[in-house]
Amino acid sequence: MFGYSREELLGKLPSELMQPGSWDPDFINAARDGRPRRTRALGIRRDGTTFDMESTGVPFLLKGEPHLLCVQRDITDQVRSEQLLERRVEARTRELATLLEISRNVAMTLDLGSLLDLILEETRRVVDYHRATFSLAEGDELVVAAAAGSRALPDRLVKHDMGRRFPMQGEPLWKAIKAGQSILIRDVREKSEMARSWRSIMASSGDTGLRRVRSWIGVPLLVKGRVVGLLAMSRIEPGGFDERHAELAATFAAQAAVAIENARLYDQAQRAAVLDERQRLARELHDSVSQALYGIALGASTARTLLKRDPSAAAEPLDYILTLAEGALAEMRALIFELRPEFLEKEGLVAAIGKRVEATAVRHGLHIDWAPPEEPSAPLAVKEAAFRIVQEALHNVVKHARASSVKVRIQATQGGLALLVSDDGVGFDDEETSAGHLGLKSMRERAGNLGGELHIASAPGRGTTVRGWLPVP
Repeated sequence: MFGYSREELLGKLPSELMQPGSWDPDFINAARDGRPRRTRALGIRRDGTTFDMESTGVPFLLKGEPHLLCVQRDITDQVRSEQLLERRVEARTRELATLLEISRNVAMTLDLGSLLDLILEETRRVVDYHRATFSLAEGDELVVAAAAGSRALPDRLVKHDMGRRFPMQGEPLWKAIKAGQSILIRDVREKSEMARSWRSIMASSGDTGLRRVRSWIGVPLLVKGRVVGLLAMSRIEPGGFDERHAELAATFAAQAAVAIENARLYDQAQRAAVLDERQRLARELHDSVSQALYGIALGASTARTLLKRDPSAAAEPLDYILTLAEGALAEMRALIFELRPEFLEKEGLVAAIGKRVEATAVRHGLHIDWAPPEEPSAPLAVKEAAFRIVQEALHNVVKHARASSVKVRIQATQGGLALLVSDDGVGFDDEETSAGHLGLKSMRERAGNLGGELHIASAPGRGTTVRGWLPVP
């Protein structure tokens, strides 16, 4: 093992057989304190080469003197196996950490372009590509939406990728991608069907970087069995990817597919919310301002006629016109506020609720008991939720309660903001009312999303009371 004969080995010191600093110096103390020792070291052969070794020392007495029986083993293969295992564990840990980071960003980010760029950047930590793209499906075409490269490729080639279109027709590679199959091409110059198909696609697209690609991976992005895009990665040397890389690419492609679906659903929700808000504002304008303007025109026509016949009688229609104009002005202020929510941040929650109360009272002839408190100290999100809850509660009073008076209160409490909207209307059976009735569901969701509470108390003939509480961090 050391390359010495028995005669040559006799008389050697441990320091001559083990590289200094590579073994535990306490090993020799086994002979003194009588406790066995074990250490690893780098053994030194006669020719000066080294190898991994393990020494076990067992103390014993011989003729009353302490001695040490040492057994050395060559553990080079064992150490190499351990190092390989450590590298695999390290790589797997890095893969899981990267996947966790991507998952966290997918859950928190709705900007699809930024998120795809981020996924490509994170993916490079575990799959060392030279070029990578995310393409999104538009009809029968793929359009490159994100691209990343490395020092091995000029930036102009990566920028050239953005916006490129690939018709997904005819080629066997596209048929496989549409079927949800991942494609691994170890050498794009080989004679396989997929390699020939890839070369044909790249040649027809006029890819100036074709000569710089030798290995390629393509993984479809699937949402509910439907291909919504493609993750493609390449390297400039053959054999740059293996099955493990293909598995990792599929994992990251799945995360990208989730991001695409999240962005799509968010966009749909946003458009639906905008449409609902437009329809609501249209109804508000029709039911309030347009009717007030019609009344003003009618009153003005009557006043004009009376001015010719009996000027003293024109005072009543003029007062009517003034009342309608004041009501329309209050309503318009409230609607403009809702269209420009930054007013909530500039003017405050108390002013916002005051405008809503004024418009509702003038328009519907309600007596609203509103005692404006000091502006509460709360984040904008809490104030907006409070305003929307009060707004919805007043809307329900007007639409359903047939009330003559309403009480509205907001109050800062220990750690939160308390809300109250109470009316003397017809009420309802709150035990039988469905969760979505009277807009209660939206109010509960607004409160619940912030960790707050909403309680509705009502009974036939006894009015309705809405109490809410929103936590203030």
